[in-house]
Amino acid sequence: MRQSWTDERLDDLRDTVVGLRAENQAEFRALRAEMAAGFGQINQQFDRLFQAMIGISGVMIASLVGFIATRL
Repeated sequence: MRQSWTDERLDDLRDTVVGLRAENQAEFRALRAEMAAGFGQINQQFDRLFQAMIGISGVMIASLVGFIATRL
């Protein structure tokens, strides 16, 4: 048999939905914090890679200039 939706039952449903929403918001905040930390680490790794590429490029240019200078 189908039960009727009383004001009390509707209030209980509302409270349950509000509680679930609050839990989800807390979980999303935690997830965003984890993602921000992870992306921060990735950004640091890209920065180090970029610095290494600049250093290698400098060494290659210096080597090329030295090679050309010794051939003249």
